[in-house]
Amino acid sequence: MSPFFLSPPRTRSTVLYELTANYVKQKYGLLEIKNHSELFLQFNSSVVVTNHRVNQTFPTEMIPLVYDDCIHMHFIYPYMFKNLKERNLHKLDVLRQEKENGRNYHIKGTLQVSETPKEIIEFFSDRHFVITKRRNTLDQLLSLLYAKETRQFTVRQLDNSMRTHAENLSNGVVISDYEEVARAVIKQSQAIYNLESVIHDKGLTCSVVYYEDLNTTEKIFTALSTILDDASWHHSLPNDYENNLVIDMKMDYSKAIVNYEEVKSKLLDLIEEYQFYV
Repeated sequence: MSPFFLSPPRTRSTVLYELTANYVKQKYGLLEIKNHSELFLQFNSSVVVTNHRVNQTFPTEMIPLVYDDCIHMHFIYPYMFKNLKERNLHKLDVLRQEKENGRNYHIKGTLQVSETPKEIIEFFSDRHFVITKRRNTLDQLLSLLYAKETRQFTVRQLDNSMRTHAENLSNGVVISDYEEVARAVIKQSQAIYNLESVIHDKGLTCSVVYYEDLNTTEKIFTALSTILDDASWHHSLPNDYENNLVIDMKMDYSKAIVNYEEVKSKLLDLIEEYQFYV
């Protein structure tokens, strides 16, 4: 079975998803979504629109459109849908139509799928579910808030992101207006983690992989061999795959975040309030 990753942010799911891309394309004929790989994200903050009537800038809504070759993501404003549930259901309808036409896709289930768990499990019931988790939930939240503040969610070898990362680290950042974001991420992460028992109760297959257990290339490869039930899966990788891998940057957030003590204290309170322990 091809894997379907159910992944809260900052759990190394991008590495797993990208390393398996060639394999699932070759073995299962899965297609790649063009323009943006994360279908279930709601908005693209990198593609924005300025509404001069109200003098405000808005991120664009991410909408899938079917082309002759595959699905392409488009970024639009004004928005088509009122809420996340409507967006998810529309995207699942597009995937369902494509499936009926014999086209299936390599997709990752990002945090947003927690809004429509029943529909997600039903549609992807022919896949092997993989839930990615992180034991250190404080670091998970700090990592996400830092990435949102710097607008740098990945660091790779072959672009300017290493330099940008170094500059952000040197300058330090102040994290502001984060409580609402942290609460939402905690609740949605818990909803995804709770899907493990639902999946098993339905007689479907599910693996759980922890961020902390993927700290070397060897461990990542071993985990994927188990998930894919194929120790030779890595033969599908391109020769230069290492140059394009997302790097796991070891961060000391007490130095990277200027108001670290304040943020840490508030996040620990939220973790305790929601019992967000893995």
